Amino acid sequence: MSVAISSMFPVTCPVLQESNSLSSGSDGNGSCSNAGFSSASLFERIQKNVVGKVGKRSVMKHFVSGNSSRLFDNLYTILKERYPKNVAEKIISNIIKISLKLGVVTRENKLSEQLLDDLHSFQRCLKTLLLTVSSYGTLDFSYDYKYLKGLMDNVQIRLTHLTSELLSDKSVKRVGHIFHHLGDADFLDSALRTGAPNNALMKTICEDLDTLMENKSL
Repeated sequence: MSVAISSMFPVTCPVLQESNSLSSGSDGNGSCSNAGFSSASLFERIQKNVVGKVGKRSVMKHFVSGNSSRLFDNLYTILKERYPKNVAEKIISNIIKISLKLGVVTRENKLSEQLLDDLHSFQRCLKTLLLTVSSYGTLDFSYDYKYLKGLMDNVQIRLTHLTSELLSDKSVKRVGHIFHHLGDADFLDSALRTGAPNNALMKTICEDLDTLMENKSL
């Protein structure tokens, strides 16, 4: 999961409320086709609904790029092998919404010293998680589900805390939805276990993940 919060200002900030106006538009079936889904299009819809109302549109530049769009498109493909289309799209949508909203809030508002510490702690844990995922995705026979799940639980705890302080209860539920599905053992096995059905595509995802981290887009 990616949260591009490279610019922060050191006071608590107002809670950012969720909107109900976005829907996935998915048909909910389990088709293997990605017809009708585009992460770039989803970015644009969420931008208009969220960033256009509460923050500068320039925040989107951290999320819309060839690498990030391809990463999310490929992640959607893998998710759709495990879950129905509507669930897969909701997971991607929730990741984008949480990332954008936290990015907006941390850029547009001053945070208390404690919240800044909590944010930095989350960012460090997230970086460790992403580096581990990248390592598992590129190095054969390195995948360890229990260790990875422990890292994911650690990130979820910190992200849930930040979300409860800065966003809404609905956002907290979105975080739970994301990690419930991404942390599923069968899903992770299918993506990261050497020789698994989605292992080759996961390597492409990790390449884009590495590029985004190198460019400090995460």
